[in-house]
Amino acid sequence: MGISRRKFMGSAAAGLVAASGVAPAFSQSRARVRWNMPTSWPPRLLLQDSATMFAEKLAELTDGEFQIRVRPAGELVPPLEVFNAVQSGTVECGHSWSGYLLGTNSALILDGGIPFGMTAEQHASWIRDGGGAEMLDEVFAEFNVKSFLVGDIGGQLAGWFNQEINGIDDLRGLRARIAGLSGQMYEPLGVSVQMVPYGETYTALERGVIDAVSGGTPTDNVRVGFHEVTRYAYYPGWAAPHSAMSLYVNRGEWDSLPDDFKAAFESAAVATHGAHVTHCQNADRESIEDIKNGDYDVEFRPLPEEVMTELAGIQEDFMERFVDEDPDFARIYPEWRRFADGIRDLQDMTVYPINRHRNERG
Repeated sequence: MGISRRKFMGSAAAGLVAASGVAPAFSQSRARVRWNMPTSWPPRLLLQDSATMFAEKLAELTDGEFQIRVRPAGELVPPLEVFNAVQSGTVECGHSWSGYLLGTNSALILDGGIPFGMTAEQHASWIRDGGGAEMLDEVFAEFNVKSFLVGDIGGQLAGWFNQEINGIDDLRGLRARIAGLSGQMYEPLGVSVQMVPYGETYTALERGVIDAVSGGTPTDNVRVGFHEVTRYAYYPGWAAPHSAMSLYVNRGEWDSLPDDFKAAFESAAVATHGAHVTHCQNADRESIEDIKNGDYDVEFRPLPEEVMTELAGIQEDFMERFVDEDPDFARIYPEWRRFADGIRDLQDMTVYPINRHRNERG
């Protein structure tokens, strides 16, 4: 049984509502709100789950007065056009990943997560308590959009490969499907990046059109079947230590909402984010266990240290270039870096030593 609106609004997840001083009270005589929300994801993926979870939570909190219909990728707009559709007002809101916005404004990729970046927990802390939301909101305002954090698929694998990677030379000539900035980072190492549609990736791997694929949670990778048509699963997920899901809202539509609906919307976002993070972590735990215990011809291997070192250097080059080219990135990235360094210093004392100790003991 779902938590009632009364109980939820009294919980810690309703902090945004409490801070605003607005207590939702939904009149049956008021106009109901019905929005469409196209996403960048096919159905039945963890990526899509956060959109569905949000819509369900918002309807629950508003006693069904504010309902959003989730539209899978391609049903209303192409998967990579969600942000543009929201900006133009073609749709009221949309669900996607801000890493796709690299060509729009490089600062916006900090909303979704960057290679060698923070974890899901660290990113949420930066967005909510470290000033990230306020800084990014200034940039989103330039595009007539508001962005809300509504889920995170967490850390991913480096990818699924049909070629053994023992060093940098093994990457040269490799044909890989990898999106966003991480795809651009592979190119200096001689990787040929192929933007095969996600739904066609299984067939491309099976037929040898591509040699590797990266992107999505281990669970979604398994649902697509990558483990059935590749030999090696490499880690860690340098390209995406986390991937935050963003719910974009057209600012005109947002401004037209009454305050109690805005408060419910913000509370639904907070609740959905926490629920989606744990939902994905548990699903990925089970998926990796199933592969390791199943009869699959796939090996889990760490990427060679020289590959990781080279990629980290390339990432730093990109960050410096974005600082030089984009005033918004130059303004926000130093603050992002300061926060990331600080929270890593903290967790180097409180969290990571425990993991190292456990790993050493076996």
